[in-house]
Amino acid sequence: QYAGNTGGTPQQFLDAIRAAAVAWSSLGSANFQFAYGGSTTATDTGTGMNQRNEIMFIAKGTNGILAQATWWYTTDNAIVECDLWINDSYRWDATGSPDSSIFGEYDLQSVAAHEFGHWLSLGHDDNPDAVMYYAIAAGALKRQLHIDDITGISTIYPGSGPIVTPTPTPTPTP
Repeated sequence: QYAGNTGGTPQQFLDAIRAAAVAWSSLGSANFQFAYGGSTTATDTGTGMNQRNEIMFIAKGTNGILAQATWWYTTDNAIVECDLWINDSYRWDATGSPDSSIFGEYDLQSVAAHEFGHWLSLGHDDNPDAVMYYAIAAGALKRQLHIDDITGISTIYPGSGPIVTPTPTPTPTP
């Protein structure tokens, strides 16, 4: 609904989602990789497991839920599929400058990064600076993983590299 409007072009929406995946995939201390496999025609996660990991925008109403990851796993807890819906009833921004007014925009990359953390089995973090904190305000940017996020994912998927504290990047000014 918002792609192609003030929140960014369809390409910027795709780029924001892919950048959120890269934030997690680029950690040397965690052993997994997200890979973009192309577009989908799916419009609902309610059909259950279909052997594809899909991300889709679905209007779910303004009930407080911005997005949700749903995963399917085997009896020995191996994840076999995960789908993510992003609530198209909210205003989204993929330009890096979301509107922070009371009915403002949510930063797509920040919310996608949070949901990818759930996709990888992380729960919520008590630290409000962490990407995996339970909430995000309209206009807020949380695109860079916090050391809590990195430590959590590196514990679940240990890789060969050291756990490195991220260097803050400047927030763009509108």
